Amino acid sequence: MSSAGQSPSPMNLWSVTAIGIGAMVGAGIFALLGEAAVAAGRDTFIAFLLAGVVAQLSGYSYAKLAARYPDAGGITAYLDAGFGPGRLSGTVSVMFLLVLAAANALVAKAFGGYAAALLFGATSSLWVDILATAIIVVFVALNAGSEAAVGKVELVLVGIKLIILALLTVAGLTVMLGKPTVEHPGPGFIGLIDTVGLTFLAYAGYGMMTNAAASVARPQVTIPRAIFLAITTVMVLYVGLAIVVVGSLTPAQLAQYAGTAVAEAARPVLGHAGFVVVAIGAL
Repeated sequence: MSSAGQSPSPMNLWSVTAIGIGAMVGAGIFALLGEAAVAAGRDTFIAFLLAGVVAQLSGYSYAKLAARYPDAGGITAYLDAGFGPGRLSGTVSVMFLLVLAAANALVAKAFGGYAAALLFGATSSLWVDILATAIIVVFVALNAGSEAAVGKVELVLVGIKLIILALLTVAGLTVMLGKPTVEHPGPGFIGLIDTVGLTFLAYAGYGMMTNAAASVARPQVTIPRAIFLAITTVMVLYVGLAIVVVGSLTPAQLAQYAGTAVAEAARPVLGHAGFVVVAIGAL
């Protein structure tokens, strides 16, 4: 928090970019990559690449809106600007906020499940609920503080997460160079397009950067740069991860461990310790 009479320090490009990467590289990729690999097989990395292009196009719209309306309300402010403050914009805004609440509850529940398994070796509903509630309380308290504090914490979390996933990607690609690749069937053109719709969900969250527009010194410049930088970084990471996961697990393993495929892909590359580290990254 800033001292009396002083304005909080404005967020910079890297803090805003970290918020976007943190919003995208989350529960989505850890849960969706396996499902996408089951559907797209050897073309999974293409599905993530195409979804990234769609995200860039959508991000362009967000960037233009954020530059014109640098408001902390994000998409709710854009709805008011586009349709006027009334029943339509209000209803859609409430629906959007309800979706966010449900999504946060879902992700918190997943956090509780991973944390209970890693800390206690069990997934009893009581510990899952306690840990899920605790992580919500922690981040509510954090968001009640300054935007700069949120950006700094996100920068640290994103750094840890990217290091873990980058190490897995590099190690996986290195191991794959020394052995035959696992054969996977292709989905065909229609199947690939269907999978793009699924993989796009792994990019959901880049719009959160627009909520920081009011806390940035030059939002017309910083927000568009942050959006494109964040999406491009995530595209490279997702394509690399897709290649490693599909190249490390057989079709039968993907079907069995679809929900935790990223962590499972760490086993043949880095052993059980790799599985634990990637699970921590998921947290």
